[in-house]
Amino acid sequence: MLLGRLWRFLAGYLVVSVQGPFLERFLNLAIKRGFAVWQIERQEHELRLRMEIEDFFAIRPVARLTHARVRIVRRAGLPFIAMRLQRRRALMASALFFCIVLYTLSSFIWFVDVRGTETVTPETVVVAAAGLGLKPGVLRWQVDEQFLENELPKLVRGVSWVGITRRGTRVVVEVVEKELPPPPALAPPVRIFARKDALITHILAINGVAVVEPGDTVAAGDLLLRGYLTGEAPVPTDAPESAAFISPAEGTVRGRVWYGEEAVVPLIQRIPIQTGRQYRVTTLKIGQKEIMLTGRNKPPFAHGQQRIERRSLPGWRSIQIPVETTIITWSEIIFGTERLTPEQARERARAEAYGKIATSLPAGANILRVMDRVVEGEQGSVTVRVTVEVEEEIGMPGEEKWVVPEEPAQT
Repeated sequence: MLLGRLWRFLAGYLVVSVQGPFLERFLNLAIKRGFAVWQIERQEHELRLRMEIEDFFAIRPVARLTHARVRIVRRAGLPFIAMRLQRRRALMASALFFCIVLYTLSSFIWFVDVRGTETVTPETVVVAAAGLGLKPGVLRWQVDEQFLENELPKLVRGVSWVGITRRGTRVVVEVVEKELPPPPALAPPVRIFARKDALITHILAINGVAVVEPGDTVAAGDLLLRGYLTGEAPVPTDAPESAAFISPAEGTVRGRVWYGEEAVVPLIQRIPIQTGRQYRVTTLKIGQKEIMLTGRNKPPFAHGQQRIERRSLPGWRSIQIPVETTIITWSEIIFGTERLTPEQARERARAEAYGKIATSLPAGANILRVMDRVVEGEQGSVTVRVTVEVEEEIGMPGEEKWVVPEEPAQT
């Protein structure tokens, strides 16, 4: 069956329409005389069938005997396809030329990507790879991955390993940098100051002397811990002659800090309501040019909520095709009103004010108490002030490194 269909396609065949008053007699007589017909379809006053090319002229006597009219509807098969292509030589030549150009372009490397660099610049790796033969425009089979992986770490300072991956017309250079020793740690500052107003709750001096005690109230910038004089360490050479070396202060100081925020919530709220009406805009972007396919830039209603969906053509052999379709769906929104009770407005205002405070709390802060109260505000709204008491680290290192002793006062 399959071989027969293949042979008919290679030899070519005709789709024929037969019209007349004795269609059954025409069909029986044609089969009786040995004509090959298949895929017979009966309509009201017509037969549609397929037959071999040479049988079309030989079947005319059968048509005359049955008073039938036979005409060709369609020519199918390889011979007719070849005839059509022969008449369109320019099209075939263009298609063949396009395939040759596409194959030729895909045989070259056009893109070199560098990944994994932090301290080494990608441009440095690209220049070094170009010196070894890897650059845009080189033939793919001229790229020796093993040679590049061995030689690139020798040329680029700070690189310990290189991996080369070839993906179509793109080459990806994976780089692993050398782990350099960390820079020498700077000496910690001598003093620790308060970064904000607070009530001291806990102080631990690991190194140095505490200037304040738990229960003291300090303002931003007040001294909390200081280093102490020592004769065991040498005085740095760049210190003044009268300077005494001070060991750096280390420790933790925690205190109570208060944060306050206000929020105003109207009793009558304006709320959005979706009507269910939608409007769709479709645009086609080719490179930098954008073409409007359907719709307009603005929806035909006053207020709406948009949803954007972008679709791009799939790439070919790592080549991105700059064609993108954007579908913007607008949903119509009208605004209604909602009346809140004073209790509901207070809860919303409290949550809003507390949210503002929560975003400004430092890491490690321990919330001790949350207080809120309604303050006098505009008529038709509720104003709530929230105060949060937290315990947090308030120490801030200073920058002084030595101290010059004061000269005694002369009498």
